[in-house]
Amino acid sequence: SRRRHTRFRNVTGVQTCALPIFSLRDDVDYYCGGAHPDNWTEGVILDRATGRAVLLTTLFPKLGAARQKTLYLSAVKAKVDAECLNVLREDADEFTAHLSAAGVNLTPSDLPHVVSACAETVTLPYATLRGDANLNSPLVKTLYPK
Repeated sequence: SRRRHTRFRNVTGVQTCALPIFSLRDDVDYYCGGAHPDNWTEGVILDRATGRAVLLTTLFPKLGAARQKTLYLSAVKAKVDAECLNVLREDADEFTAHLSAAGVNLTPSDLPHVVSACAETVTLPYATLRGDANLNSPLVKTLYPK
């Protein structure tokens, strides 16, 4: 009989707990047989007062999909080889986001399984996103102290 090897790993970590925002990063990888394992990253941003999810574009209205991709590709160049960079240019159109002390972290969330290893997370420093931010929001004010 053939012995099947399976594994599942889930690592969830608090990335920022700055009042009034709470952000998590959830990394999952698993293998159930076949040629390659599978994995994904999911970011979550929560309003601590309500417990509700907060969309990235609520905090940074000008940080739509096209701008996310432009900033992501600029930041990821130094982290990946030319082949992955081409894949990311072609296929990375959707991102999951979480906040950390250093900035907004973006990870591609729509890559085909065969190239998912190219899904590097990059950090966009808050200072570079100030013009994209909703500075009138009480949630955002904690990210940009005076």
